[in-house]
Amino acid sequence: MNRRLFVLIALASLIILTSATSATAQGPTTGSNRAPSAALGTGFNYQGQLKKNGNLVTSTCNFQFGLWDAVSNGTQLGATQTVSSVSVANGLFNVTLNASNQFGANAFTGEARWLAISVQCMGDASYTAFTSRQPISPAPFALALPGLYTQQNATSPNIIGGFSGNNVTSGVYGATIGGGGAWFGFDNRVTDHFGTVSGGSQNLAGDNAGTIDDRSYATVGGGYSNAASGEAGTVGGGWANDAYATYATVSGGRQNWVSGYASTIGGGMNNTISAESATVSGGYANTANSHFSTIGGGQSNTTGGQHATVGGGYSNDASIASATIAGGWDNTASSNAATVGGGASNLASGPYSTVGGGGRNTASGGNATVAGGDWNTAAGNLSFAAGYRAKANHASTFVWGDSTNADFASTADNQFLIRATAVGIGTNNPGSNKLAVAGNGYFDFGGSRSVNVGTPGGWPGVIAMVPNGNRRDIYFTDSGMHLSVSNTFGSGGMARGIFIDQNTANVGIGTTGPSAKLDVAGTTATNILQIRGGADLAEKFDVSGDQAVEPGTLMVIDENNPGRLKLSELAYDTKVAGIVSGAGGVQPGLTLHQQDVMDGSTVVTIAGRVYVKAESLSSPIKPGDLLTTSTMPGYAMKAIDRERAQGAIIGKAMSGLETGTGLVLVLVNLQ
Repeated sequence: MNRRLFVLIALASLIILTSATSATAQGPTTGSNRAPSAALGTGFNYQGQLKKNGNLVTSTCNFQFGLWDAVSNGTQLGATQTVSSVSVANGLFNVTLNASNQFGANAFTGEARWLAISVQCMGDASYTAFTSRQPISPAPFALALPGLYTQQNATSPNIIGGFSGNNVTSGVYGATIGGGGAWFGFDNRVTDHFGTVSGGSQNLAGDNAGTIDDRSYATVGGGYSNAASGEAGTVGGGWANDAYATYATVSGGRQNWVSGYASTIGGGMNNTISAESATVSGGYANTANSHFSTIGGGQSNTTGGQHATVGGGYSNDASIASATIAGGWDNTASSNAATVGGGASNLASGPYSTVGGGGRNTASGGNATVAGGDWNTAAGNLSFAAGYRAKANHASTFVWGDSTNADFASTADNQFLIRATAVGIGTNNPGSNKLAVAGNGYFDFGGSRSVNVGTPGGWPGVIAMVPNGNRRDIYFTDSGMHLSVSNTFGSGGMARGIFIDQNTANVGIGTTGPSAKLDVAGTTATNILQIRGGADLAEKFDVSGDQAVEPGTLMVIDENNPGRLKLSELAYDTKVAGIVSGAGGVQPGLTLHQQDVMDGSTVVTIAGRVYVKAESLSSPIKPGDLLTTSTMPGYAMKAIDRERAQGAIIGKAMSGLETGTGLVLVLVNLQ
């Protein structure tokens, strides 16, 4: 067979008719059974007419078919399928292609496809390829399956199901209508790219404003008369809800409206959000008017401040930033971070103020608190009120009122006031006494354990504690407070007592003249000693020379002045002794010296962690490097010469120094 002649004839004369077998198709109707009776499979019938030199071919031929995604170039899908021994009679042939998915699982996804065909008939030495690919045309009814049809486009086909009146605005692509519509004749619509209406009736994905790409990715799950009219907005279902803003969400309910960016209404009815990233979980007629605010539910609640929260209840108003109302009725939180826990008609109007509950309470001072009760006021900063008609009107006052029907108010700052007929300590029967303490002028702990309060022996004041008959005294003198462990008070007991100096707040154990915050006359023993004020062990030294020595300076032994130190000046100096403490804010944790024998004015670290002045001119310093003395006075450097470093190591670097000079944290360990 002349290959060139055959190809020309084949291109001019090939007639391609494709159709799916064993299936029927019809236009969408309502109320009918739309399920197919059996799966269609992946194979399709391909039929054509073959001529050679203008004559119809009658022969037995082999065909090769390849599926491509473009009329030229492009990508082949799946493998080339060979169909052998095909009977061609009067030019007609018929083959079944892709019956075993030869073209791949994703061969037909709605995009256009072309067949590349080669043929070899009896007497041909080889296959002859058609010089152009043949388009595969769908059967007309395949585009209108029962209750579902596809609108093809070059970007992303639209899929429309349900009521035949459901529609996608012209020019929109990637739209999906899963079903629904037709209730009272109402349709579902998608008016912007990639919108979705899963079902229901009279639902809208997009804003139907004529522009088809400004409200894309909107979704309505179902329900009736819902609109996802914001870009990427979502309405899960319900009735007459609108997710109007970008990324807005209405999960369900009725007549809810979100116009704030990325805000959410969980459900309920007649709820509204007009601010960014706000949330109304549900309820009725709630309004979130400020960014990032939250209403948990209830009715007619309002958030007017950013990050404000109303948990629920009725007619509550968190009207300022970060205000919180947990619930209740007619409560208001009107200042920054103010809180009302519940109750009715309570007001937290001071910054960071709190009303725990009750009724008609007001916390108007900064950080003020009303625990609960009725008609209480905490008007002073840091004030506290509770009970009934308690008025903490001054700063840092505590006022508690009993059931007396009259105001009980503070008169000055820092008061602790209790209005009560009687107060009992250690007794529930104080009688007519304003303050009753169990016992006759002392605290009775039972048995022989008691604490007596008075002025025995002429001392200004004594608290005598008697545990099991062994007396221990706390008594006061003009100089301070004494804790005596003797059986008689007076200075003689201080050998076994504690003294607190009233002028310096120094504490002496075994001495009445403490020179430090804790001064112990004698030996101190302890299992564990924790030092939190510093990180090294140091001693006090005298330093030779007139110049001041600053913290972090590297010191060596002064060979001309026994017991003294001086600045380091030589590299690899074996007389290296320590580092002046205090550099980098690290203070000595433990300082050793013998008073009047080895006193000195300069505190030098001999062990532990401390910062040292260092230079990296000869070599950069890295954590773990051994450090020695440098020729730069008072500075350390990296020890490179290990032989010279023997006996001249101050310690190991715990931080680095790449260039120049600076402080390096070192673990002091003389070697």
